[in-house]
Order: sequence, then C-alpha cells, then structure tokens
Amino acid sequence: MKLSYRDITGDGQRHTVQATVTTDHAASRSGQPVVVLPDGDTLDASSWALCDYRIEEITAEEYDQMLRSNLRFGRPERPPSKIGRPRSTREKRTSVMLTLPASEVERLRELGNGSASAAVSMLLKQHDEKD
Repeated sequence: MKLSYRDITGDGQRHTVQATVTTDHAASRSGQPVVVLPDGDTLDASSWALCDYRIEEITAEEYDQMLRSNLRFGRPERPPSKIGRPRSTREKRTSVMLTLPASEVERLRELGNGSASAAVSMLLKQHDEKD
C-alpha cells in the first residue's frame, strides 16, 4: 500500500512511502497484522498520529487485513477501489466544521467567488488532479 506522512523532524512536507500489511513479522502477535515500512520497522499508532499518516492507495486484500487488525489508524475515506482515483461529483457529502482564522476564511471566500465551501472543493479537485 502507499502511505503519506508529514516529515515533522525534517522539511515539514508530506512525503509518500510504500508499506505492507502482514502477519509475517516479529512484531505481529497472535496473527494480528502490522504495517511494515521499507526499512523493516513497524508503524505504531502514536507514530501514525504524530506524523499524520494517511492511506493513499491500498488493495482490497490489504484493506481487509487492516480491518481484521487491532490497529487503530482509522479507515480510508473511500473504499480500496476508489483510493488514488479522482472523486466522483456524485460522492456522498459530509458536513465538516473547521475553525480557521478570519483572514483564511476571507481568502477562501475570494477564491470561491463568495463561497468558502466552493473554494475548498476546487482546491481538493486541483490536489487530486496533481496525483
């Protein structure tokens, strides 16, 4: 699977890394899957949260292993078949409340022709097109 994380001790930017989910690792106990990074280390929940790890791409098999594990990393927003693909305009909508400085809200309204929500949607679409 492909993960992204924020490099909090380096440049502070988001980076991607390949990882695997497996039960064939010394850190796996009682057959519980663990996330293994390229250097062979496993990813624990505190590192996941601290470095803001996100699942970018995942196979159906890996997704099933994540669901069967006792890992509390959260679940991808979209099912495995949709991760890494552009979002559909027919996708279910969810309300989200954000607290932002007034200057940022005003900037979003400017970008969205009066609608901060439209600006966020536009920025997310541009982000997805870059990937």
